Formats: sequence, C-alpha cells, structure tokens
Amino acid sequence: MKRDDWWLDHRRVALHQPTKTLLVADLHLGYLVARRQAGEAIPTESLAEELFPLELAWQELQPACLVIAGDLVERNSPGLFAAFARWAESRNIPIAGLVPGNHDSNLKECPIPILQQGHKVGRWHVRHDDAADSLPIVHGHRHPALALPGHGMAPCFVYLPERLVLPAYSKHAAGGSVTRKTIIPWDSAEVIASGGQRLESLGTIDTIRSVLAPDKKTRRRP
Repeated sequence: MKRDDWWLDHRRVALHQPTKTLLVADLHLGYLVARRQAGEAIPTESLAEELFPLELAWQELQPACLVIAGDLVERNSPGLFAAFARWAESRNIPIAGLVPGNHDSNLKECPIPILQQGHKVGRWHVRHDDAADSLPIVHGHRHPALALPGHGMAPCFVYLPERLVLPAYSKHAAGGSVTRKTIIPWDSAEVIASGGQRLESLGTIDTIRSVLAPDKKTRRRP
C-alpha cells in the first residue's frame, strides 16, 4: 500500500521507494527468551524463524539497504546484535545502521553502525520515538495495534502527511491500542492494519474511536 514516498508492507516493514531503503522497528529479538528466564513456560523461536517475514520482504521488495528504527533487541540480550549482523550478512542484506531505541543496551557490543542522531531518507527523518523537532518523521516505539476479529491485536501503521508510525515487527511484543490517546494522540491520522497477507485502511483514529467507544452523552436510551 502506497503512502507518499512509502510502500507499506503487511510484514510490518516500510520501503522508502526513492532511496530503496527498507525500514523496520521494534524487533525485540530475545523477547521470548527473556520471558522464559522470568519463569514463563513458553516456547521460543530460532532467530531465522523470527526474521523469516523480514527475509521474505527483502527478497520481494528488493531494497538497497536496511535501517532499523530502534529496539532491535530486548534488554540484556547478549550476543544478539552480532547474531543479527551474521544473519544479514549471510543473506546479503546491507545494514545502513541502527537508530538506537530504549531497549538497545550494551551498544559497545554491536557491530552494526549506530545512528545516534537518527537517519535521513529523502526528506524524512528516521527516529525511534517521536521526541524530535524535525518533520516529516518516521518512527516506531509506540507499537500501534488494534483488536480485529480473527487477528487478535493486529499491528498497524499510523500515517499523517508529516508522520509515519511503524508497527512493531515483533509479533510477540504487546501492542498498544490506537484508540488510546497515550498511544496515538493524532486524531486525524489514518490507521492501516496488517491482517493476514494484506493491509487494510480502517480510516482515521477519531472515526475508529467514535465507532468503538461512542460518546455516552449521544446514546439514546432504549
């Protein structure tokens, strides 16, 4: 699905078409391992399994490079920076860099270029969160999602002409509902949900809120 300079993909990545730069955010590699270490009896996935949708997107969209918009790993995930770099190298995926997120600790161990000041693709500024003065901006961090029948919490892109919020790539990390203003405060933004093998525009956030939680004052009494 095209929006401005971007091609949005159902595998939770976005391609900046003029520069052929593929963006992904909030992979949170090591998330399941961290939960097991905390005592939860849950299965884990291999790195290749977690990254398989990204690999497919890379093969089909044929970008020139990959930029990670923060939270590549879960906190205290030793060795995963290097493992991700090896995974990318084995698949001939050049990584332009990592814009560090709040979960990306121990960056001294990271062999990937660190983009501390963010990154520029065309006229867009890539950040992890939205704490930046420069527009237009593309970022992750907020994990936008919406409960859809048959899909659970479906990850969502959130789009405005001067802002693109990426969904969390990780299918395991919890998503925050776009109906909550603490997650997405931009009422006129378009919500584009990833359900199955396609994307679906659900309209603006204020419209979604009015349908899912109409103002009680306007409801008629039965």
